[in-house]
Amino acid sequence: QAIGPCSAGSRGTMAEPEPNGKRWVIALELEGLKFSAAHFVAFHGFREPMHGHNYTVGARIGARQLQPDGYVIDFGDVKKVLRQICKRLNQRTLLPARSDVLTL
Repeated sequence: QAIGPCSAGSRGTMAEPEPNGKRWVIALELEGLKFSAAHFVAFHGFREPMHGHNYTVGARIGARQLQPDGYVIDFGDVKKVLRQICKRLNQRTLLPARSDVLTL
């Protein structure tokens, strides 16, 4: 029960069942999965100036059963989706979807 081949700059964990035995879970980190974005924190009585961070992306993926080849998921598919997400978030401003002090 392996997670699949990892390319250089990739790290993954072996697929392991969760303690309740109902799902198989892997964790994946890729060196190149990064984006930069601005954000600020606002809540009653506090407002933070907008500032930016560099974020590194990882994924934790679960399945109720392994695929016939013994893997949880194809790493190529995961990498493709995560790269698209990073590209969409890069150089953006992150805003809270729900806030009691901010209306969008």
